[in-house]
Amino acid sequence: MPNILITTIGGTWKIVPELLGFTNPDQVDFYWNRPNKNAIMESRRKAECIFRLSLHCSERAGDGQLLISLAGGRKTMSADMQNAAMFFGCHALLHVIQSEQGIAPLVIGRFNRNPLLDLGAGDKDAVTANRFPIVEDGQQVLVRDFSLTDEIWNRQKTAGFLYCNHTNRLMYQEKASNFLALYHLEPSMIRRLKEHRIGKDPEKEAMELAWLGKLPKAELHCHLGGIANVGEMIEIAAANRERVAQFRPQLSEKLDEWKRRADEGLIKPAHFKALRTEIPGVPEPVAIAAFVLLFENDPDRLDELVFGPYRNQGAFCGIGFRAYETLGDLQGSALLQSEESLRTACRILARKARDHHVKHLEVRCSPVNYIRGALDPQEVARIIDGELSLAHGPGSIALIFTASRHGKMSKVHEHIELAQALKGEDGAAY
Repeated sequence: MPNILITTIGGTWKIVPELLGFTNPDQVDFYWNRPNKNAIMESRRKAECIFRLSLHCSERAGDGQLLISLAGGRKTMSADMQNAAMFFGCHALLHVIQSEQGIAPLVIGRFNRNPLLDLGAGDKDAVTANRFPIVEDGQQVLVRDFSLTDEIWNRQKTAGFLYCNHTNRLMYQEKASNFLALYHLEPSMIRRLKEHRIGKDPEKEAMELAWLGKLPKAELHCHLGGIANVGEMIEIAAANRERVAQFRPQLSEKLDEWKRRADEGLIKPAHFKALRTEIPGVPEPVAIAAFVLLFENDPDRLDELVFGPYRNQGAFCGIGFRAYETLGDLQGSALLQSEESLRTACRILARKARDHHVKHLEVRCSPVNYIRGALDPQEVARIIDGELSLAHGPGSIALIFTASRHGKMSKVHEHIELAQALKGEDGAAY
């Protein structure tokens, strides 16, 4: 394997024999007086002094600015200054360059405190100014040991082990296993996330809710059949207005009856499913869409009809699965039986995802249950995927096919076969 040297040459070639004298002393006997032990120790003392001063200044600056310049001194000192800036952090690492226009300052970079310095079991292991004091003798800084530079180099050398051990200990101690990826953040940020509390100050409620709304989110359990409030149910029903108009003669008498029964309080959520097929010869979802459109100008009445006592959120706790499922009987498979309904529902979902800053959306749906209006399951799946994949939707989506555990096992098999058909034999067709 070859040995490789990378160097900057600058304005002179003389650096080449100087380097070869170090790398190939048998071929280029350049250094007649090798660096002695005293010179090496002096270089180490300067590095220790630079590191301690940088550590103390970084803590003392607090919320102020720490600027570090490597423009003057020997190159070894400039290298030490740059290392100190990268370890302890600074608002600007400065240098001075000379060009045809003259001398100008150059900001090389800005660095945060290296998280390696904070790894350990509390403050006693973190690299802090208290652990590495500055000892002064008049106007000089006394360097009695190299404990700080040794600590830094050792941490850097064993960084991989420190990272793994620290992460494993955090995960072992953490009772809640959610969002373990957060432990890739800096320790100071993890402490801030753990210790900062919201929702305690009523005066900050509006500000905190606005902040929560702006956070990027992943929605991992979204049922397409339950996304709509009553206003959005009316919007989905209205997408079928032309279909409703086609069957107006068959619908007219029944709509008058439904309106009268609703006014008299004789229609309850338990009756919603029967409305779907109550009119012979009218395909789904026309009857349900027509019923919902009875409340187009009075959505609050529809809200009362659907949710009743559960409009009070406190009453919604522990209501049981049957009551919970009945609340969705005017949407879901009741309305999603036409291409117009599916596309409108998906656009509503995409709109909500955008408004809530959802970046990844996993949608649970049952395409096999949406085919009573003459669509086929693959067509349904492609409509849903196509609408949600448009630019106005989340950047990342996934479809999860679901079948009710309270339904027929054949529906489960049909959804499995649908997924296999969409994916293809090699798993790459869709």
